[in-house]
Amino acid sequence: MVTRNFLNILAMTLESGNQNKIGCLRCRDVNGHTRFLNGNFSANFPYNPVQTFTLNATAAGISIGTGSTPASEDDCNLEQTITSGVNVVLTGTSYGAENPWYPFVKYDLTITNTGADPLVVTEVGYKQNSNTTQVIGSTRTINSVLLLDRCVLDTPVTIAPGDAGIVTYRLQTNPTPVPPSVAGVQMASFAYGTDAQIAAILDAAAAGTIDLQRDAGWRVGDERIMNVAAFTAGGNVSEPAQQVAIVITSFDEYMDCGNVMQFDFACSLSGRVRMNDTNTTTGGYGASEMKTVTLPALAEALPDWLKTRLKTFSVLTGSGGADPAHQTIETVTGNKLALRSEVEIFGTHTYSTPGEGTALPYYVSVGPQWKETGLGNTPNAWFTRSPCTSSMYVKADDNGSNTVGAATQSYVSPFGCL
Repeated sequence: MVTRNFLNILAMTLESGNQNKIGCLRCRDVNGHTRFLNGNFSANFPYNPVQTFTLNATAAGISIGTGSTPASEDDCNLEQTITSGVNVVLTGTSYGAENPWYPFVKYDLTITNTGADPLVVTEVGYKQNSNTTQVIGSTRTINSVLLLDRCVLDTPVTIAPGDAGIVTYRLQTNPTPVPPSVAGVQMASFAYGTDAQIAAILDAAAAGTIDLQRDAGWRVGDERIMNVAAFTAGGNVSEPAQQVAIVITSFDEYMDCGNVMQFDFACSLSGRVRMNDTNTTTGGYGASEMKTVTLPALAEALPDWLKTRLKTFSVLTGSGGADPAHQTIETVTGNKLALRSEVEIFGTHTYSTPGEGTALPYYVSVGPQWKETGLGNTPNAWFTRSPCTSSMYVKADDNGSNTVGAATQSYVSPFGCL
């Protein structure tokens, strides 16, 4: 079965360089990291077939494995790659198309078992090098390996030690159905759906009539570009109207606020902001200018489909004004938007007080936590809500690591609940 990675590459080719839509095409590399396709592939597509075999589970080429979970469009690698004990030769390649005109390429793999135990081959996959980015719309290119197809064999091939067997691997496109209507609501992707479609889907999910993952096909890591209106706040904050990207980061409920999903800004706002007008963490995040002035103003600048569906939620955060050993954990209420804590982003409390929440799987899977200032601009450090010393908050640095910095200057990339 061809994967969502392949379908997104094909969609990019057909878009012919429309960057606003290309930036929404999410893939997952063979390590499970969320990535976005970069640039127009029309000059290079279709790819020359990879007529090589690899025993490296994270390298491009054809791989074999022992997994048995049914193939899915959302697969990002083989379930269990065979990395030793075999010698594989591609002994035949053929091409064609069949009714209803789905093209295919077929490989004959002659597999010799060089190990001491019987070898049972149950799955085959095809992986390709591709240019991607970590952040939607970014110009910072990452060379990723993407699984384009995974096939689970109807009949496993068992090869005795010293013997050889043949596996015929057929790469063939599969039709993509029109998104269905569920409970009277037209399903649409988080990236491509209209504002009205996205709003209707969220309302149906909140009412319990649909499931965002099962029915709408939404996934953690899906991003959406949206417009934020110009706003002023927090003394030095004067943000122009701009495009930003938001990303689905969890479908879990956050602090019992009744949400159906969590989203984070996938980039920061384009201008610098401050946590407070002086270098102080006294009063903690709850008393900060960021929480009381800037983020409420940003919430009002969001598009209506998002703003009117924001849940009000609480966060756990250090009390500030001292080093972590002398802080307590406070519950800060009344948030429409809030900053993540150090542990939610990095899975650790290196510089902060334990108890500010739990690690968010999205940030574990996406890799280094750098974010660009707006779409396609230079990465810079961005605030967490975690006070470190009497004058500094924990930040995510421009290289993606956790660090600390003055409370008076950085960038902001908040989260919210719907």
